Amino acid sequence: MNCHPAGLVQPAPPAPRPQAGPQLLVASSEALECRQPPILKRIDAVPGYLGGFTAAAVVDAPAAEVLRFLSSPADWPSVYSSTERIEDLKHSGGWTSFNMWNVVSVLGRTKSSRHSMRLQADPSTGQVRFCQAEPTGMIKDMEGVNVVLPLPPGADPVAQLERATQELLHSLGVVQATPPAAAAPAAPAQAAAEPPLASLSFSLPSLADLGLGLPALCPQRCVVVMYHRVQMRGPAGLPGVGSLIRGPLMSAHTRNLEDLLTRFG
Repeated sequence: MNCHPAGLVQPAPPAPRPQAGPQLLVASSEALECRQPPILKRIDAVPGYLGGFTAAAVVDAPAAEVLRFLSSPADWPSVYSSTERIEDLKHSGGWTSFNMWNVVSVLGRTKSSRHSMRLQADPSTGQVRFCQAEPTGMIKDMEGVNVVLPLPPGADPVAQLERATQELLHSLGVVQATPPAAAAPAAPAQAAAEPPLASLSFSLPSLADLGLGLPALCPQRCVVVMYHRVQMRGPAGLPGVGSLIRGPLMSAHTRNLEDLLTRFG
């Protein structure tokens, strides 16, 4: 320390602050882009059905790759822990039909059950629609849709997850329209075409040679929203029984998404 002429102690001049390098921009972008939000889960009332079950998450994989998996039942047993096997797989008229054997646990009972299913994928919208072709056990009817949307570079994953879920449920008539205040303002077309600043800074090959320990940019990611609604029959359809079944059904629905996250994690 230096002494001030008046006798007061004066701290030494602060060391010059290092100039902000490109690595700070990359780290800042990664903190936003690479956050892993928790799984979004909800059960909605649907007239005539036990309920509408929704599970959504951000998956660390390109949207096309995840959509391809969700459209390929033959690959499900290797990922979904509740799916034992897929049989009688057929393709006709844009639809895929198959028999799916699942391990289910409802009301304290665990057993293997067969579900005759049909699905149709639309890569242009990122949607895979599916339905049960015939009643099985306590399930009279079951249908739903899985949606896979690319996560734009630099976007807030939490906001994108909530927005994609809200828009899907609104399109199905499950919830009301998204409030205008929640909608993101449209970005200029020219700005949308420009790569994010972080990727520009990381594109300099000399940075890697300097050994600065730069974090890797966040890989391609996507938002996955899984929705299905179930109609029960027999004792499961009696008043008061639904509250005992919704929890296990929601857990089974969420487990598929958790398995998907593990597969692509």
